[in-house]
Parts: sequence; C-alpha cells; structure tokens
Amino acid sequence: MKRISAIALIIILFTNFYVFASRNYTIKYAYPDKIKTMSIKDLLKNSKTKTNSKSRDKTPPKLISSSPKNASSNISINSIIYLNFSENIKQSNLKNIYMKENGKNISIKTSISARQIIIRPSIPLKYDTLYTLYVGKGSVKDYSNNQNSSFSINFRTEKQKSNNNNVVINEDKNSKPQNPFTYILYDGKNIIRKYDYTKDKEYLFFSSIKDISSITSLKFDENKLPLADYNGYKYNPLLISEYGLQNYSYYIKYSDKEKLNNAIKAADYLTNKIDSSGKWINYFDYKYDNINLKSPFSSSLTQGLGISLLVRIYEETKDVKYLDAAKKALEPLLKSSSEGGLLRYYNNHALYDIFPSNTKLTLSSHCFVILSLYDISKYDLRAKEKFEDSLYTLKDLIPIYSNSLDSFYKDIHISQMEAINSILGVENFNEYFEDFNLIDIE
Repeated sequence: MKRISAIALIIILFTNFYVFASRNYTIKYAYPDKIKTMSIKDLLKNSKTKTNSKSRDKTPPKLISSSPKNASSNISINSIIYLNFSENIKQSNLKNIYMKENGKNISIKTSISARQIIIRPSIPLKYDTLYTLYVGKGSVKDYSNNQNSSFSINFRTEKQKSNNNNVVINEDKNSKPQNPFTYILYDGKNIIRKYDYTKDKEYLFFSSIKDISSITSLKFDENKLPLADYNGYKYNPLLISEYGLQNYSYYIKYSDKEKLNNAIKAADYLTNKIDSSGKWINYFDYKYDNINLKSPFSSSLTQGLGISLLVRIYEETKDVKYLDAAKKALEPLLKSSSEGGLLRYYNNHALYDIFPSNTKLTLSSHCFVILSLYDISKYDLRAKEKFEDSLYTLKDLIPIYSNSLDSFYKDIHISQMEAINSILGVENFNEYFEDFNLIDIE
C-alpha cells in the first residue's frame, strides 16, 4: 500500500512540474530596454525549443495637464508653469523648450521632477500679455527613451489693478514681484567654447548673455549704471559688477571705447562704495523662494565678480586705486563668518556661496569666486592659497550637483570648468563634461 501511495505522489509531482514548466514567465534584465522572456524549462535546460525575444515600452510620454491651462487668462505675473506627463520623464534636449511674448523670446529656467516639467520665467511677466510656451519634440523622454511629441500652450496674464483714480496699487506690499539678484540671463546664444582663462582678456561668456542695458525692468542713472526695482529702484553691487564685466568684454571683442568707459564707471562705483571691511553691501531686502534676506547683506559672488572687474580695469588703466580696491575686497573671502567675513567651509575646505546663509548652495557662484581668486593672486599670495583650497571643495561638490535640469546653467558650469581647467593645464575636470551633468541646488 505504501508503495502504491509513493508511486501516485511521484506521478502528481511530475504532472505539476510539466504543467508549470510549460508556462512562460517574464523576467526583466538590463533596465530599461532589454527584456528576455523564457520558460522555467529553459532555465532548467529542459526545453526542446528555447525563446529569447526582446520587447520594450514604445509609448511616448504624453502631456496630461498643465498649470496654467491652455488658452487660460487672468494668470498671475509671478506664475510658475507646470507640465504634467503620463509617466516619469528625464531630460533629452531642454533647449527645445522656450517661451515667447508677442513673438519675442523670454528667459526661462527649466527643471524636471518625476512626471513634471517646471518652468520659471527669469523675471516677472508683463500684465495683460499673451504668452506662448513651446515644447519641441524630444525635449524630454521616458525611461525607455521614448521622446515626447511637440506641443504648445498659451495664456494671458492678469490685468494690472488700479483704484478709481487709475493709480496703480499694491494690495499686499510683500507680494510685489521680486527682480533677480543676478542678471546673468540667457539670450539664445551658445556660450560654450574652448576657454583659455590665462590668456583671454574677455571675461568668459559675458558678451554672449543677455545685454544688461537692454533689460526693460532696469533703470540707468546719469553714469549709465543700472538700478533694479527692489521695492524702489536701488543699486545692486552684483548687477553693477556684471554690467562692468559685460561692457569690458564688449570693449575687448569690438574695440568700442564707449563700452570701456561704461566698465570704468562701474569700477569707480565699486571703488567708492566698498566699506571698511572690504564688503559691498546691498541696502534692500531680497526674497525669492526659500531665500529671505534683510538689508543690509553682502554676497561672496559680488565680491568675486567685483574683484575680477577691478583687476581688469587696473590692468587696462594702470590706476592703482582699482588694484587697492580689489585687494580690499579680497579680505572678506579670507575670513569666516564668525570673523566678519564671507568664507564658509565644506569638508574643511573653502566654500563660496551666493548668499550669506544656508538657504542656497550654488556651484556657479563658487566657480566665479575661484576665478576671481586666480585674478587677484598675481597681486596677493593669500588669494593663491584660497584658490587651491577652493579646488578641493570643487572636486568634492561636483558629484553632488548631478542630473542637470536647466540647460543654460549646465552650459555655465561647463564653461567655468573649461576656464578652470585651462588654468590648471591638466585634465582634472574634463571627465565630467560629457558624462556628468551639473545643476545648482536650491
């Protein structure tokens, strides 16, 4: 009897094995686009015929909603645009995403988060104006590398509010649109080229960014220096440094003496306005996203670009007052915040951020200051020490700033790395150019 039961059990097990082994089960390998299908009998090498077919998801990511909606109106001039897709996406060619106001391109910052494209206009939009956002084919792709189809959305911004006397009013003073702190803005031009910072007199790509003198939200004083509206028009030393470096670059590129004069006036302003500690002070409040700074405050980015301008004007004019001001501006970059300076630390090495707080960590700011330390190091050896120390920080930071979402800022980073690499004369950072993407973290 026991022998009969054992034989019956063997028959049942063999039958079940044959049934299950004949079924096909899907096993996924090599994410994302290689999928092998085989039966359990294949795995046991017990199949008369083996299958090894490949298949992949061929459905491209589709737009399912947007904010604002297409053809909507009365949209806030401070709006951020959100495009929601049917699946998770990653960047493909974000330069195919652009925005126009009455046919004219406007500067935007583009990022990606899971299924969403996030688009931030670089400056507040205009009242009662029609805008069109274009998303070209292949701007993004899913994780099977299927690219999106092209589409566009348009919307009209809100009308400006007024009282019965047609005087513009602000219902909430704190809600007033905030102008940018830095005016390094995209202008549709390629800024990447082979830089030789040791020989190039033109400052990086500043002749290829948006012409600061053409920005309509700015005003200009009798010396042609720009003022930005921070709850009233005020001087921003960083903006003046950027304006001076851009005009100096125009002078080098086009031999235009008027542009040199503009750069000298900017350098004169910086020379006259530097305080006893060597800082340039911002006498306005600044609020953007999680950044909330109260007057007065200073910035290591301002110090860096200011130094770079002053050194160039000194070398052009041989007027020692500009070199003296540049040396004085170096002091806050050598001292920690506890000592009254702007120097911060990352892994015990020098870090230079755009703002004197922990609200923002900006790779481009650190790189601009690195270049300024090199500029002034010919005249002050202490800058050379900080230049070398800052490079250790840069090596530590690069792996953190991954998955670039904004193509313009990625181009800025690549240009800065090219310039730094030309100073070092070695291949230190070239490995990151093709295989590594960089991004500012806010």
